[in-house]
Parts: sequence; structure tokens; C-alpha cells
Amino acid sequence: MTYAAPRPSFAVLLLLAGLLLGALGCDSAATTDPTDPVPPPVVDPPVDPPPTTDPPEEAEVAVGAAYPNAADARVILISAEGDRYVLWNPANGSFSSARSVSALENGDLPFGRLGAAVSTSDELETYFFDMNGENYAVYERDEAEFDEVEEFGEDDTDFMDADIEEVSAAYATSAQFFMFDKQGTTYQAWNYTTEAWGPVFSFITDFGGGGTPIASVGAAVNVGSLVYLFNRDGSEYTIYNDANRTFSDDFDISELGDGTLSFE
Repeated sequence: MTYAAPRPSFAVLLLLAGLLLGALGCDSAATTDPTDPVPPPVVDPPVDPPPTTDPPEEAEVAVGAAYPNAADARVILISAEGDRYVLWNPANGSFSSARSVSALENGDLPFGRLGAAVSTSDELETYFFDMNGENYAVYERDEAEFDEVEEFGEDDTDFMDADIEEVSAAYATSAQFFMFDKQGTTYQAWNYTTEAWGPVFSFITDFGGGGTPIASVGAAVNVGSLVYLFNRDGSEYTIYNDANRTFSDDFDISELGDGTLSFE
């Protein structure tokens, strides 16, 4: 007798079909959908740039002394440190390149740094003072040589026997020789006619009748009837008109001449 294998029931077939569909669903869930967004790539954190270095500050320009050379055609300006100088042409405002003061007057300057300088109105003599304004030496231009260094106020001549003990600035006209004290707040004038020093006056209240826009003088030089007065730290200046006794406004040193003054 032949027996046929029993046929699975319909219920069993449904069960098998369900298991098969479930397995397929799991595989599908594990597969990445190509329409899903691509995650961004992992980027290493940025490396901090090296610290920036500030550019070097420009050296401050300041005038510490001045005197005329070659009449009104040229003025020698000396740095506030007293070690460098330039030639200034007041007519066109131009400046030469800077040089060491050791090159002045044939290289025979007896001081390494200068605190003040003044030429007589005929420019036959120039008085150079050290940084303290206590010692000076006279350059005799017609002989092209220096006299011996003297202590200011200790000369046996009346001309250097002033009441001011230390000099910050000086300038000369055809009639008088002006000197300012170390602080630049008082001054005294030598009169060529009487050959005597006048009294000590306050710069602020008395010079030019008062009205100066700067409080002190650290350098001075006359160009014709105009006197350039630089304040004690050399950063500003005013122009005094000796003919009509008036002051200009105060100007920053960067406005002097054509604006290119540098002692570098």
C-alpha cells in the first residue's frame, strides 16, 4: 500500500510565509537607505594660530636744541636725546637725513650729547651746552676751533655771569641774547648795548607780553623776525613774531616744515 506524504496545512503555510517576510524586513532595516542624508565628515578642531606681534612703534620725534647756520637759509635741529641732528631749510621746509652730533663743527664737539645751542646774530660764535645745561664751549667760527669747556655762571666775564644757573634753550637777535632756565619757565636777556643782563622773567606771563600757547621752552631758534619756540619735551612748538610781539597757535612737531622730520 503506498502512502503519500501529508501536505502541510494552510495554517502552517501562513506561518512559514510570515517568518520569511519578517526575516526580509530585518535585512531591509539594516541596509542604509541611499536617500538618507550623509553625515558630515569628522573635522579636527582648528589649531590656534600663533599670537600676532604688534608692529614696532615709530620712534617719537622731539627737538631738544636748535641754532641757525648759514643765516636764515639753514637751521640745525638737535634731537631731544641730544645725540642726533638734521639740517632744516625753512624756505622749502625740507630736512636732511639725520647724523650724529659728533660730526658737527669739524667733528671737534667736546660733548657727546647737546642740551642747548645758540649762535650769535653774526654767527661768528656758537655756544654749545651739555645735556645738563651746566657746561658750555664756544665754537669760534672764524678760527674753526672750540674754546675750552667752561662751567656756566663761573666765567670771569659778565656775559656768562647770568642769574640762571642751568640752560635749557637760548637764541640771539641783533639786540639781545636770550637764555631760558633748565625747566624752561623763566628767562633772562643780555643787552648788547648796555652789556648787562636784565632781570629774570616768567616765560608764561612776561615773554612777548604774555599769551604764549606753550608752558615752557626746551629749544629756540630765530629765523628772521620769527622765533621758533619748542616746548620742554620738544613735542610742540609755537612761532613768535618778534616784530609785532604775537604768537601763533601751538603746533605738533609733526607739522614742522614739510612734515618729514626724523632723527632716525
